[in-house]
Amino acid sequence: MGKRKIRMVIFGFLCFALIVPIPKVARPGYAAVPAGNRRTGAIPGGWILPNGRLLRPWGDQIHLPGQPFSILLTPDGKDIYLYVSANRFKDLWLAEGTILCRVDESRRNVVQISTFTNLSVGMGMTINHSGTKLYLADPQADSIVVLKVPECIVAKKITLPQESFPLGLAINSTDDCLYTVTNLTGKLFCLYPDTEQPAQEITVGASPCRVVLNEA
Repeated sequence: MGKRKIRMVIFGFLCFALIVPIPKVARPGYAAVPAGNRRTGAIPGGWILPNGRLLRPWGDQIHLPGQPFSILLTPDGKDIYLYVSANRFKDLWLAEGTILCRVDESRRNVVQISTFTNLSVGMGMTINHSGTKLYLADPQADSIVVLKVPECIVAKKITLPQESFPLGLAINSTDDCLYTVTNLTGKLFCLYPDTEQPAQEITVGASPCRVVLNEA
């Protein structure tokens, strides 16, 4: 084949490529959403975020009945608990429609859902090392809710000073001391839920949100 014919073949291929669009393959990550489609939620092939971006996650997805705030894995590694707000993006701190979800080790479906109509959703959740007590922060009520697991029945409430707004939670290795940070008062509280020992408090700074223990 002469050089002229080769050039003509290449030229024809380039023209074809410019005229006929190559189909795009959906890839995990972010993509722009058309201006006329700004609703938030699940769509085929992804999820539209509040900022108008399309998220295409990598791997399996589990649809939840609301907006998740906290997640934890049980000590035996079998179950996942999620602290979910059913209020979507209206008012995240409303004391209604707070849902506790449990996902089993198959990681396929939400297998147990408990709804608390008088509990405000928070970003604090932890579990004791035996997996029998689950602690949830209730910011609006300035309290910590203790649930029996796996029944998810409220066992007791630990009341904090007014206008504390507890968020982060952690429990020590012996399960006798519960730590929480209060977002509005800027303090770390050391609570003893199973005894009458008075709580201790330490000023840590403005607007803390999380607490992490180093048990090394």
